[in-house]
Amino acid sequence: NVEIDNSHYVYSVTELLKFHYCPQLYYLNSILGLQGIGEECMTEPHTDEGEDENRLNDDEIPGQELGNIVHRVFKKYEFPEDNLNGYIKKELSIYNLDTNQESVDLVANWVNSFYNSDIGKEVLISEWYKRERSFIFNHRHNLIRGQIDLFYPNEKGAIKIIDYKANDITIDEIPEKVKLYQLQMQLYARALETIYGQKVDEAILYFLVPDKPVVIDTTKEACRELDSTLDNFFRVHKNGDFEKVSSQKCEWCEYKTIC
Repeated sequence: NVEIDNSHYVYSVTELLKFHYCPQLYYLNSILGLQGIGEECMTEPHTDEGEDENRLNDDEIPGQELGNIVHRVFKKYEFPEDNLNGYIKKELSIYNLDTNQESVDLVANWVNSFYNSDIGKEVLISEWYKRERSFIFNHRHNLIRGQIDLFYPNEKGAIKIIDYKANDITIDEIPEKVKLYQLQMQLYARALETIYGQKVDEAILYFLVPDKPVVIDTTKEACRELDSTLDNFFRVHKNGDFEKVSSQKCEWCEYKTIC
């Protein structure tokens, strides 16, 4: 094994999640920079990120572009401005997508549903809120960067984090998705507590479909897996021991032919 010196590198939350999913996938993708066959979703088959665009109807928005558009609209739009449809059409055009009314209504309904929810109303009356905010924080002399969709203080001054998910899923599929994103939310909470020196009250995954918020446990006890992942992540960068995690996931991994 060759020791890798990344002491001046700023790691991303996405890289940490890849490593948590499979250290060898992370090594092949993020360190060696190898392109996987088909570049399918790293987490599971048939999600919006791994969607086969050739099977979409002409007026449908591919999943990855849809997620990007939703985040860009949430970043720029101030509820309840009258020009929400204008924001959406502009973002659709940026991605060279059809600006038909059905596509506009789809995104508009998600945005309006969020801001009309209890959480959305709490955001609007908060003292301040920050959207699509990038961060870098120091974890034991290692820098980690990421971007949080939305955070704001509650009535007691503690921070609440919101991460929008535009996956087209059912209520029954939410628990499995929560398992995928739990570490991400815990890491966001750790970052904000480190940067602002304030307690994170809640970290919430907001599934725009089916309009369901889920609170992620960010207590010290719940974050043991996060701590273990961080320790292992930085340890293997010193010894180069990026082991393969063999499981059913390997069946749809884009590196299965070379791993």
